[in-house]
Amino acid sequence: MAATPPVKHSPLVNAYVAFAWATGVAMVILVFIGVPLKYGFDSGGVDKVVGLVHGVFLYPIYVILSIATAFVHRLSIPHMALMALAGLIPGLSPYVARRTLKHIDAKQAARI
Repeated sequence: MAATPPVKHSPLVNAYVAFAWATGVAMVILVFIGVPLKYGFDSGGVDKVVGLVHGVFLYPIYVILSIATAFVHRLSIPHMALMALAGLIPGLSPYVARRTLKHIDAKQAARI
């Protein structure tokens, strides 16, 4: 049985997935490491750095890439909202990105 070749995605979709992972990992670090260190051990360095990187750099770019990907691939408004809001829940954005890739691949396969 031959394996199916990997699907090539556009640079936009690849950037969306990369920022989904970066945003998700940063949120996990912030919530499960930074916040306990700040409030449990009175050490507030990790939450400041990771919070700043997530809030000022990663999440805004992730939202822009989510909206652009949704428009280019004609995804529904609820799907686009889920994509954008997934970056606020620790670890959810990589899962939503994987599901979005499956959805995009299915739409492209149906067109062929």
